[in-house]
Amino acid sequence: MAAAELLKLSHAYKATVETTDGGGAVKVLDRKKHNYVLTTLVSNLEKTFTISPRSRPLDGQLRLVHFGDVGGQRTMEVMKAAYRDGEHVGMRWKTSEGEKKQAEGEEEEQEVGYDEVDEVKVAVLEEDPRWRKVCIDGTIVEIEQGGWVKVAMTRQGEERLRVLVDRAVL
Repeated sequence: MAAAELLKLSHAYKATVETTDGGGAVKVLDRKKHNYVLTTLVSNLEKTFTISPRSRPLDGQLRLVHFGDVGGQRTMEVMKAAYRDGEHVGMRWKTSEGEKKQAEGEEEEQEVGYDEVDEVKVAVLEEDPRWRKVCIDGTIVEIEQGGWVKVAMTRQGEERLRVLVDRAVL
């Protein structure tokens, strides 16, 4: 319900997204406007909504799914593809003239990014508080103006919890 309302508004979130991989290499995504940025350890957000098709139970790999300012219609196409066993991963398209104007000259070709990461930092560049909200494990949290949120894997040896699972589950 909330997602449908957000798609109608088709607001591209102004933010800087920085990732760190397992080797410590830092990369900043080359766009300042985003329609979707998600970090996840799980494959499915709903039974048939496969947002991260390469994720496996308890594999311990954080993944980032992201795409730029593509408008509500294209965002809906991407989300529908996720309901088809994760077909959104690797989707590419040429940016239309309308999208170019809307995206303020961003890249000619866009795609759904899908990256293995150890850490993601999102620095929110929005002034309006309604666009400074993030969902953390189902809870909506407002980020203060000029603030940021970071999701990071716990380093080996720093775990606070050890999960024991029968191998048949994996």
